[in-house]
Amino acid sequence: MKAAVMREYGKPLTIEDIEINTPQAGEVKVKISSVGLCHTDISAFLGGFPPPLPVVLGHEGAGVVEEVGVGVTGLKQGDKVLFNALVYCGECPNCAKGYYGACMLNGFLMFGGTMRDHTTRLKKGDEAIHSYFCQSSFAEYAITHQDFLIKMPQDLDIDKLTPLCCGAASGIGAVFNRAKVWPAAEVAVLGCGVVGMGAIMAAKLSGAMKIIAIDVLEHKLNFAKEFGATHTIDASKEDVVESVRALSDGGVDFAIEAIGKGETISQSLDALKPGGTSVVVGAVPFGEKATIDPVQLVGEKTIMGSIIGTLKPHYDIPKYIELYRAGQLPVDKLIQAEYPLDKINEAIEAAEKGEFLKAIIRM
Repeated sequence: MKAAVMREYGKPLTIEDIEINTPQAGEVKVKISSVGLCHTDISAFLGGFPPPLPVVLGHEGAGVVEEVGVGVTGLKQGDKVLFNALVYCGECPNCAKGYYGACMLNGFLMFGGTMRDHTTRLKKGDEAIHSYFCQSSFAEYAITHQDFLIKMPQDLDIDKLTPLCCGAASGIGAVFNRAKVWPAAEVAVLGCGVVGMGAIMAAKLSGAMKIIAIDVLEHKLNFAKEFGATHTIDASKEDVVESVRALSDGGVDFAIEAIGKGETISQSLDALKPGGTSVVVGAVPFGEKATIDPVQLVGEKTIMGSIIGTLKPHYDIPKYIELYRAGQLPVDKLIQAEYPLDKINEAIEAAEKGEFLKAIIRM
């Protein structure tokens, strides 16, 4: 099969013919229709989340079930599916509680280069090719565990829903599951990429009175208004914290940090009113540091993290699909570009320049 293989960090991916194994017990082989290009893929490409090499990236796959392994239930050949990027071991104490975002092996399963059983499913001759998020969907086919697939209604165009695999779902879940935004709340969203746009949509659905979108790119701020932002701040021209305080009642109730930088994490806490909550859902690269004044915590401020929206995927994603059907979560509008697999390096370059909110790679 054709796949985009990363052999060096920061160097163009190479389109290669590689081999894919048969699905093992509990696993499913999926014929990929499309895959979203996510900020986390770009970070891994640049070495911010360095998986072992060589590796096939991609963690927002959509496709059709091709083959199922022994013990798979609820999925069969021909079913439409979305991959869920919140991978978890299913065995640790936190997984036993259904707290999959805090799985004790989460980081390893995302970036460690293998499947749950510590083996790989991809190779080229005698060379093992590593996995990514237990799926590696920058390829014509991908294998993953049935736990990481969401069966889709057969009437839906699944290619339009790849933002719900990771990016948009991360922002939506950060608002619904972690912050628990209440009606009439004041909310600031730092970063208007796909994660931030998901947070803005969810804040609007939660009945937030003010939704303040913050970014350095004017076109993203304009899109934020379309998705529900009531106010915008151009961080390249304005002091973020002072502007948020001026637009709100001296500070917001909730801040959603959707960038993953130390500076904006600090700003998210500074922009809160006493008693407010900051949720860091941006993909923070390994080694990034943030400066926090602990006096603010004594002022009843809270800062917390969220990984992929703290989802319970098989409960939350179907609910988001119904909201999409009802026109309340227009995640399809986040997709602004499409590229074939052999143009994936052009897509990565355009994404680094901020030329679109979301691109999908068509197989």
